[in-house]
Amino acid sequence: MQYLRAYQFAFDHPGWGSNLWCGALCHAIPVIGPFVFLGYQLEILEQTVRDPQSESPHFNFKNFSSYLNRGAFPLLTWSLLSMVLLPLMYMVLNLVIIGGVVIATGSDLTAVGAIASVIIGILVLFFYIGLAMVSLCLLPPTLGAGLSQDLNTGFKIAFGTDFIRRMWREMVLQHLFFSVSGLAIVAIGAVSYTHLT
Repeated sequence: MQYLRAYQFAFDHPGWGSNLWCGALCHAIPVIGPFVFLGYQLEILEQTVRDPQSESPHFNFKNFSSYLNRGAFPLLTWSLLSMVLLPLMYMVLNLVIIGGVVIATGSDLTAVGAIASVIIGILVLFFYIGLAMVSLCLLPPTLGAGLSQDLNTGFKIAFGTDFIRRMWREMVLQHLFFSVSGLAIVAIGAVSYTHLT
């Protein structure tokens, strides 16, 4: 995997500055803006897969409705699946925390409270690992719906399981890479801002 290409790719296009500004503008548009820019990203993905040597398409506001239609499928798929999976995970987390608090407050022994705190911390860590796994599991149906322009493809279990079976290692590695590099970029940006001000 070419990890740094994820950051370099955006600057390969001759009009990269205009594309980035258009992306920022899209994300400033309430509700539909992210749909539009995701549709544009799917066009880049499809063209890159078909011809890796070709130049990625330039963002064109004349294709606004086309981008919107294309981006609607994956975001709807992601939203529908998230509404089912994420509440269940947060419900489990809340039950764990409430149970730990009850154990800690219902005992006069400080050691029991400390042990309960450690257990809660471990369970919260597992919760966030589970949250990361959920986000990885949402990738195949979202990608499938976006490329096929069909919600049914996004909800096909066979497609999702086959994708995960073939790509789980790459998915985990890229998730870790972006988590660490993203934090580093935010930290660099914060330090630069404090020095400028």
